[in-house]
Amino acid sequence: MSLWISDLLSTGPANTSVGVLAGPLETVAADLPVTDLDDRFRSDPRLTCVAVRPAHHAADSSNPPADAAGQGRAAGWGLLTRARFQQLMTGRLGYGRVLHARKTVQAMTDWSPLVVDAATDIADIARLVLEHDQAQVSDGAGAPGTAPQRGRTESPSRDAADRPGDVGAHVGAAGVAVGDILVVDEDQEPRQVSVAAVFRALSAQLAQHALTDPLTRLANRDHFLQYLHRCFQQPDRRERLAVVYIDLDGFKAFNDSYGHGVGDQVLQVVAERLRASCRPQDLPARLGGDEFAVIVRLPGDVEAGQAAHGLGQRLLACLGGTVTVGQLVLPGRASIGIAVADDAIHDAAARTRLESDPGPNRSTGREPRPSGDVFARADVLLREADLAMYQAKVAGGHRAHVVTGVTHRVGTSSSVIDRRELQRALDAGEFVLHFQPITEVATGQLASVEALVRWQHRSRGLLGPGEFLDAVADAGFSAELDHHVLEMALRQLRSWTQELGLQAPPFLNVNLSVQGLQAPGLADAVLAAVGDCQVPAERLRLEIPEVATVQHLQAAAEDLARLRAAGVRLTLDDLGAGASTLHHLTDLALDGMKIDRRFVAGMLEDERDAAVVRMLLELGLSTGLAVTAEGIETEPQLGMLQEMARGRAVFVQGFLLARPAPAETLPLPWPSGVVTRSPSGPRPSSR
Repeated sequence: MSLWISDLLSTGPANTSVGVLAGPLETVAADLPVTDLDDRFRSDPRLTCVAVRPAHHAADSSNPPADAAGQGRAAGWGLLTRARFQQLMTGRLGYGRVLHARKTVQAMTDWSPLVVDAATDIADIARLVLEHDQAQVSDGAGAPGTAPQRGRTESPSRDAADRPGDVGAHVGAAGVAVGDILVVDEDQEPRQVSVAAVFRALSAQLAQHALTDPLTRLANRDHFLQYLHRCFQQPDRRERLAVVYIDLDGFKAFNDSYGHGVGDQVLQVVAERLRASCRPQDLPARLGGDEFAVIVRLPGDVEAGQAAHGLGQRLLACLGGTVTVGQLVLPGRASIGIAVADDAIHDAAARTRLESDPGPNRSTGREPRPSGDVFARADVLLREADLAMYQAKVAGGHRAHVVTGVTHRVGTSSSVIDRRELQRALDAGEFVLHFQPITEVATGQLASVEALVRWQHRSRGLLGPGEFLDAVADAGFSAELDHHVLEMALRQLRSWTQELGLQAPPFLNVNLSVQGLQAPGLADAVLAAVGDCQVPAERLRLEIPEVATVQHLQAAAEDLARLRAAGVRLTLDDLGAGASTLHHLTDLALDGMKIDRRFVAGMLEDERDAAVVRMLLELGLSTGLAVTAEGIETEPQLGMLQEMARGRAVFVQGFLLARPAPAETLPLPWPSGVVTRSPSGPRPSSR
């Protein structure tokens, strides 16, 4: 591919080299007797693998064999893991030790491991891992009579606690899954890092990108709002929460006069000044254009107006100096609005938290997500700061306007929904489905439809998912709603099939919540619903939520394996939206992945977003996954996806193709036809 994640991250701070992640590794000579290494493994349970240096005069072999990539010979190192060693020493019939007693370590060593320089960036390591994986599969690497295996770990390396089961597995030589990489320093001393650790670090960098403004390296709007919501979830009566809203005076004029390049440099200078003026606990952000904001906690023992005015004057002094860009000297002027929350908003936030959930959610193990009331409080404070900034600008600019005593102005009772209300709505049929088509990017053929829940509320009208799903989760009702949606969607697919035959949607995508993923008897419930509705399991695609943690997936592993064995497809939703999702690609045996809409939305304007989409698309296709890009809303976005796909099977979903709609208004049969499927449905891959 022409642009990889390393290109994406190159505009930010220094990236993480693999040497930072690598740990020490014991080395042995290739002519070491097998029995000696057996003693070492037995005496040191922490020893998970050894690096093997080729012997020039090995007793039982000449030279190490060359591998397809030539990496083992070129780097001069082989790798032997405890798991492979024990497997060979045991043997199929238990005679391994007798058979290998006279041999040396060289005969057991993998001479084609992935060997990298310690200075190599982790993004490049991830690419090498995938390329190494593909090369081994395409070359059919494997021991005689064995097939390469995927989805399992070769050894419980030093990261075993963090990557249980099949985490970090990639096909290696001799048909053994590769879970470890050799890292060579300048002094050529080998060290070791797990594939899982590489992907975890890459996930963290990707998550950081998703929360960072690419031009200024400040927090972006999403990060700012998330942190503001969290501040209301965790109020501190010793401090007062304040939002500062900043707009640069006259920026549009000199941006138009001198060009966007100069304008961008001005924004970077302002961002550095703002960052320097903030304390570690403050969060400065660029909201967009020339608008900045800061979340500040003012001391509670100082009068609010006095503290806010002092803050405003410090920021004006910081931002008011001239800005030099090349030969240009530009004035630094800014209008600032500061909104300070009153005690009532903190008290109400604390009451809402205690009444709705006194601690971490037992079904997820995480702190509860912000309720609708928390979102409303945050929006009020941000809006008041914006209005205060406008007042400063109207008054002539380059001044600060302060608003104190901002109350929440939002009732708390309307946002709290209990299980009885949800059960009543479910029994009354108020939860309804809208369906959105998923099509093949090149042909426009219909590949699947996604079932999306709506609430036809008896007094508030039709509610979108963002207006009630958080409350459903807070009430612990997500699993029940998941099952209800699944049954309704399967019945609709059966109806379409009876009416349209092979012109019916080939597949059906249904979302699982974290609580649904954790529900006891998940596999039994899904397979029972499939059977009752007389729909082949192969036509169902369950979307695994991005927010699911490794622990959630471990707990659901048996159910997910049963579902996949029965033919149900598993798709990872919103890939790239969080820090854990890339790791999930090695945690799970998957059939598909969906690229988060935030990257698709920005890929035409921001090359970094385009790089993420391209990287995730190549990552999915190289590992045999069906890739869907969400949020396609314009023809140029569709055109870019078609260009990236280069004739390969890639799928798209978004308003440009069709908005979610009730089943009776969905344009079926689909005008461009449907993606061909066999009557029994395609079998899941062997991953």
